[in-house]
Amino acid sequence: MAHEHHPDLILLDVLMSGMDGYEVCRRLKADAATRDIPVIFVTGLDSHTEEVSGFAVGAVDYVSKPIEPVVLRARVQAQAELACTRKALTRINQRLANERELIAGTIRNMREAYPFYGQHLEYVSRSADEASGDVVFSARPPGGEQHVLVGDFTGHGLPAAIGAPWSLTCSTA
Repeated sequence: MAHEHHPDLILLDVLMSGMDGYEVCRRLKADAATRDIPVIFVTGLDSHTEEVSGFAVGAVDYVSKPIEPVVLRARVQAQAELACTRKALTRINQRLANERELIAGTIRNMREAYPFYGQHLEYVSRSADEASGDVVFSARPPGGEQHVLVGDFTGHGLPAAIGAPWSLTCSTA
């Protein structure tokens, strides 16, 4: 069911027929598709050992019966908010990784593009990191004019990094 519906949170009892809750939780946490779903054990087992066992298999919380509705609601809400925050961070991190790859590709293309290589290259400053740092390209094509490209690719995100490179053309005549 977790594969089919991918819930935001699972409330799970330890004592169930067939497979106990600990094994269900172990399997959920072993599966990449379900490992990030928070599991809260809600059970009549209230020993310290049982609670430790629940956390050991990957539960985020353990609530013993009798259940106090206000407490359970608060714990569920806290875990639901954490799950939402984790998902948002995952999306943001993916977007940043995509932006970083685009920036790195742009810088690689700039470094490899004519006339910024070979006999016309006079100066280049490179960061140790492919997708960050300041870069300066200076080239004099066969026509004699001087081309300078300055780029600031550090810590600004994709919109600023792609907008930051600028070019200045000066005549030497």
